[in-house]
Amino acid sequence: MMTAGADPAGLLEAAAAVIDRNGWYHGGGFSDQSTDCPPAAAPVCAAAAIRLAAGAERPEHGSAAAAPAEVLFARYLLARGVTMPPGRATEPADVIAAWNDAPGRTGEQVAAALRAAARTPALAGGHERAG
Repeated sequence: MMTAGADPAGLLEAAAAVIDRNGWYHGGGFSDQSTDCPPAAAPVCAAAAIRLAAGAERPEHGSAAAAPAEVLFARYLLARGVTMPPGRATEPADVIAAWNDAPGRTGEQVAAALRAAARTPALAGGHERAG
């Protein structure tokens, strides 16, 4: 888990690692189906992975430290043609949730997109991250 002071691109890389480690959840938040799995170790959606990477103790807890990374990832998704249904809010969490929960989405796609967003020069502070 990264510290709250980590840069947004670094948090996206760490969020991809959270999905690699915990597994991915298709739906909002995290899979709470297993009583013997602590929430921070449960499969998570993209937004929850970002929150855990930013230091949240539970995936459903918001984090001010996660907000810049959520904005970065939402901008990446919107730049690649993600559209929102009419009348649906376009806050970063809404954009991420709509993309994460799209039919046919896979955990591999989610982790790959988090890493790609972290390495997109125009979004990650104007320079390509090593990776």
